[in-house]
Amino acid sequence: MLLALDFAGDVVDVVSQPLKISFTTCGKRRTHTPDYLAVTRRGVWLIDVRPEPLIKEADRESFAAAIDADITVHLARRLHEC
Repeated sequence: MLLALDFAGDVVDVVSQPLKISFTTCGKRRTHTPDYLAVTRRGVWLIDVRPEPLIKEADRESFAAAIDADITVHLARRLHEC
């Protein structure tokens, strides 16, 4: 993944395990730490790396929480730019 980002050309910075996301699902409090945060000239991306056969239902919930957090970051950034 890092090698691919290196060749993408738009990457400004990459941070490993950048933050811990807390969320509630099915009445349980959970946390998830995305693998990478990539800052590019086109935006900021939270990235999780996991081979498809190893992804469990709990992982899918964590990935969904990361997507929600990523969308919130993009929305906040766009509102700030206005």
